[in-house]
Amino acid sequence: LRRLGRMPVELDLAAVDGAAELEIVVLEGEEVADRPLDHAVAVIVQLHVRDHPGAQQADRIIADTRMQVQRLLGVAGQGEIVYSSSITVALNQILFGSPWKRGDAVYVTPYEHNSVFRPLAKLRSAQGIQINELTEAVSRDRLEWDLDKVKEAFFQCPPKAVVLSHVGNVCGNLTPIEGIARIAKEYGAVVIVDGAQGGGLFPINNTSLIDFYAFFVLFTFY
Repeated sequence: LRRLGRMPVELDLAAVDGAAELEIVVLEGEEVADRPLDHAVAVIVQLHVRDHPGAQQADRIIADTRMQVQRLLGVAGQGEIVYSSSITVALNQILFGSPWKRGDAVYVTPYEHNSVFRPLAKLRSAQGIQINELTEAVSRDRLEWDLDKVKEAFFQCPPKAVVLSHVGNVCGNLTPIEGIARIAKEYGAVVIVDGAQGGGLFPINNTSLIDFYAFFVLFTFY
């Protein structure tokens, strides 16, 4: 961080996500005040200048952006907005950061992205979790959900966690996340929603049912 200048960073975080470029500009001292803040540039300010006006302005932008995102999602005043470099990284942090035990049952839809399937596969091999796909709860022809079959699956094997794709990235099918989450909460399960294709487009009516909602502003906040 002591070297000033531009450092192009290439991020290739998932095969389907593709590569992205992030320009990081490291600033020190008075240079912070001379550099106009740009939302396309990540400005890193060393801790010893956190009381600098430029650092304070950056803090205000971050806080204001959090509130605006909450309003766009329809969850103003509820939960907390946490920034991440991508939704792939966010989902990895949620899944790998959860306390798993061998035999824990994790339910998924048949429409999950690789950013969900790959971490879960790793957790299955490393920690012995059980991955259960809710295939029988969805009609193959109309892609409609039968919540009674979800109840039956959870009753036979209680869930530790449920990971749901809000909107399928291939077919565009909508998952009844609140209906499934309500059933999952009867077993105290953690509910994680991949909202890459749905964040900001579809309301979240009951945030108390959803523990984590990951979303990607590039897809839906246009």
